[in-house]
Amino acid sequence: QPILAILHEESTAVRVLEAANTDHYLIKYTEHHSEAAMTQEIKQVLGNRQDDKVPWQPDIKALEPYSAETGTKTLLAAIESVIARRV
Repeated sequence: QPILAILHEESTAVRVLEAANTDHYLIKYTEHHSEAAMTQEIKQVLGNRQDDKVPWQPDIKALEPYSAETGTKTLLAAIESVIARRV
């Protein structure tokens, strides 16, 4: 299912969504956005979603670096490195 996300433009999650081609329904904001501007952007994005104007074709492989499996492998490698140095 498509993801509706409202994130600060400097959020690392923005880069993840963009890399995975899942940013079609992403609204980026800054502290300077007015309520009226945010309301308009939300209406536009929700309208696109309701009208199916934007195809949903995520790049699942782009999410692999953020998977639990990848994180676990990185953690395990770090633990093994520490253990190897103490032996």
